[in-house]
Amino acid sequence: MLAVAAGIGRVALIGLRGDDAACSRRSETGQAFGVANSVVAAVADDIWQEHKAVLARIGRAGAGYRLIMVETTDDGRYIVVDGRRWRATDPAIPEEAGARLRKALMAARRDVGAALRAGRNPKPARARVQIAKVALGERGTPWWEQSDDERRARWERGLRELAPSDSGESART
Repeated sequence: MLAVAAGIGRVALIGLRGDDAACSRRSETGQAFGVANSVVAAVADDIWQEHKAVLARIGRAGAGYRLIMVETTDDGRYIVVDGRRWRATDPAIPEEAGARLRKALMAARRDVGAALRAGRNPKPARARVQIAKVALGERGTPWWEQSDDERRARWERGLRELAPSDSGESART
């Protein structure tokens, strides 16, 4: 997720499927809502152009990704995607730990899909998704209701539980 600071709150950009025309329309609409949105639209367009160049370099130029703007609530506890609130990741998680947890989350989500496609039970992979989401503060006891020590214990526990074992799989599969 890429974050862009704007005058009216924090805006994030996420890559999803779409086309150039949809991205251009989305970036152009910001111009109708004043200078702040125009700045965000211009940054979004710049980021989209860089994103397309990266996709071309890795052979995914035709994948058809587009960028969608995501807002956070004023208190920072939730993100809003297409009008729906989702609990935000705990901002106290150190960047390195957060990156490891997000990587484990994405791997677990891929494993859920692979299990379903192969006709296998996705329950072990779903359990890893749950561990990662709780560790990130996106599920379980809300992070803003926990002490600093409880928050640290939560993400450190998740890192331990998701750590690769000697066999190359997560500790809980």
